[in-house]
Amino acid sequence: MLRHRFMIPVFLLFILGMIIPAGGQTQPRVTLQVNIENEVKNGFFNHDRHELRIRSSSYTLSPNGYLTMKRSKEDSLLYAVTVNFPQDMVNEEFYYQFVITSNNRIIKEDYERYVLIREQPIEMYATSFYHLAF
Repeated sequence: MLRHRFMIPVFLLFILGMIIPAGGQTQPRVTLQVNIENEVKNGFFNHDRHELRIRSSSYTLSPNGYLTMKRSKEDSLLYAVTVNFPQDMVNEEFYYQFVITSNNRIIKEDYERYVLIREQPIEMYATSFYHLAF
């Protein structure tokens, strides 16, 4: 009887240990933000006709390869998206590009950006695109 009373709390601690990461670790994540003032000013982006997305050559973001960025309620020129990573991606480089889409047309950056994924959340801020490629 004593053994059963002891086994239930041990089993619960084991299950909780699998659900709650040790040491209070947070899930690795990167928030990408970009101010598109230059793209709007130069006619490359129209809020009503285009979507702003990211794509990555180093990590599968979605079945179609893209994640759509959301427009800020406070600043209409600021777009952001947060990418959550599995724990085994810590200390790996995440390569990404900002992409403007409209219908089947894609305008992407010439170069890939990258960030080193860490345990703690990271926020990246860009003031513009790199050169655009059509």
